[in-house]
Amino acid sequence: MNEEFLDQDKKEKSIFGKLQVVPILVFFTLTYVAFLLYQAVSLNYQTNQKIASLKKEIKEVEQDRESLDALIAYYQTPAFQELEARKKLGMKMPGEKVITVELTKTPVASSEEQDQRESDTTSGVPNYQKWLDFICGKQG
Repeated sequence: MNEEFLDQDKKEKSIFGKLQVVPILVFFTLTYVAFLLYQAVSLNYQTNQKIASLKKEIKEVEQDRESLDALIAYYQTPAFQELEARKKLGMKMPGEKVITVELTKTPVASSEEQDQRESDTTSGVPNYQKWLDFICGKQG
């Protein structure tokens, strides 16, 4: 009976030893699978972000190309060529009369006038006193 008890005790220990290893292996396996899944999702997200940014960049480049194509088409028109010939080369159409208008510059106040204006504003008399003198007729 004692031997049976020892055999039964050994069986229970070996069963419990195996049962303790199995949950640990399952836990590590699940952890590893979760880690791999996280990496895959992260890589997928980063790839989608890169694709979105590249698509945006492609749209911008296409818009730039379209605007450059429109400029090239405009530069090849006779209207643009005529305008540039007038501006840069001073050319005119046959039979056309060109009139130039010279604008005169407004005279700049002399330095004496500027000094007089500055001395009026910095004379030390308060502004309200100047107004009172003007209203009363003390200054002309």
